Amino acid sequence: MEKVPSEVLDLIISELVDGWTVDDLCRARLVCRSWNQHAIKHLFGTVTLYNRNKTIENDFQSWNHLMSLQVVKDNAHRVIIETCPPSLRKGHLRWDLWEEEGRWPEFTSAIDRIIDLDHLKAIEVRFSSYCRGFDESAAAYYRGNDDREMRSARAAALKTIYKAVKQREERSLQDGTEITPIRELNLDNLQNTHPPEELVNGLFKDVERLHIRILDEQNEGEDLGDFELAERFDFDHILEHEILVPVMNQLVELNLSSHYEWGLLPARFNGNDLKFPNLKTLRLGNFVIGYFDQLEWIFDQKSLTCLRLHECQIVTHFHFLESTVREWEIDTSDWEQFDGGPWFIDHPCTDSEFWTFDLKWNNVFYQIRKSLPKLTEFGVTWGYSYDWFSDMHCAPPSDVMTSRYTTFDMSAMPWPFTAEFGEGFRNDEDGQESSLEFHDRTYGEDARALNDLLQATFERRRQPRYV
Repeated sequence: MEKVPSEVLDLIISELVDGWTVDDLCRARLVCRSWNQHAIKHLFGTVTLYNRNKTIENDFQSWNHLMSLQVVKDNAHRVIIETCPPSLRKGHLRWDLWEEEGRWPEFTSAIDRIIDLDHLKAIEVRFSSYCRGFDESAAAYYRGNDDREMRSARAAALKTIYKAVKQREERSLQDGTEITPIRELNLDNLQNTHPPEELVNGLFKDVERLHIRILDEQNEGEDLGDFELAERFDFDHILEHEILVPVMNQLVELNLSSHYEWGLLPARFNGNDLKFPNLKTLRLGNFVIGYFDQLEWIFDQKSLTCLRLHECQIVTHFHFLESTVREWEIDTSDWEQFDGGPWFIDHPCTDSEFWTFDLKWNNVFYQIRKSLPKLTEFGVTWGYSYDWFSDMHCAPPSDVMTSRYTTFDMSAMPWPFTAEFGEGFRNDEDGQESSLEFHDRTYGEDARALNDLLQATFERRRQPRYV
């Protein structure tokens, strides 16, 4: 093993550590001096600032001790920052001051320790999965705000992180220390509201790889409630013009996903102004499709070499209550209206509107193959049967692809995107196909088109010096 070149050994260990625990890495350090050097890179390559009750009570002493170690300063290239304890309850003096005034000296000092990480390349910010939007009245109907990370606390965290990043750059200018620029930013549970200034004109500065998982307000209840909150109508436009447009010239990788089905209703994500001249990799999750041109913004990114789609669905049938189409200003130009049969025969929703949309996945796969000439890697997944970061070799079996189509049924609120269109009203005597039969009927064409796309990407990878 001593004769193995250092670069090769590093590649070997890099492949192995994906399934390793911290204990595995510690044991690897004992193999030999060479293994120790490479294992250290992975053991201390990513450091996490945990925001838990225990670390809060100890004023983040374990983190501060870790960051004082020279081995961490020499090897840490990614930092993960938890902004909110998972068992949050209001009434804690420190948290209340943080939320109301942006003051929490122990936490901000802990974040400031990244100033001394010369090799830092990536920052991951993990917000709470519970938030509250602009409609504060919702707190009166549900459990209040006790378990929520409010907008003020989220903004305070981003402001503190950006301040530390700036001080890191200033330190480099003052003492001449060579530091790596922060090229990657991961925002987990980014609330679907206007982004703070410290993010758009701060942390985005040098970012080339951007990962965003969108979070919306969720409450208890069986009505329209959360689905009609203002953020659901506004954020798709905010995402495009306030978050993505300012960084589109610098991105080489973009990962967009959400806790909810997004991109179609109640507001549409157009993407018309998105032109990524340098984008190589795009990952899209939980995106729903209801217009023929809804993916044109993806087809326009001719520089793409890698595209991954996860839990992206085409909506085939729509059921709207009363005057929703008019009130939500929904464009129905790509849809055909029908009477709701056989699923809604003799149903109690007398003022409903029903529409169908006739786009199939075989058309989408064909457009991807023809529109993205540099694409050499592609993957599409539904459910958790496949790793959506990996390549596919052939179309999966039909039982894995059943969720590639869905419907929108307002009578199923608060979960209107459902495979069971008209559940409770369906009239089976007409011999109409069920949702599952529809998936089976289209599987053959969809699978063939997917295989053609995968074959095309495989052949492109085989081409010499492909660019």
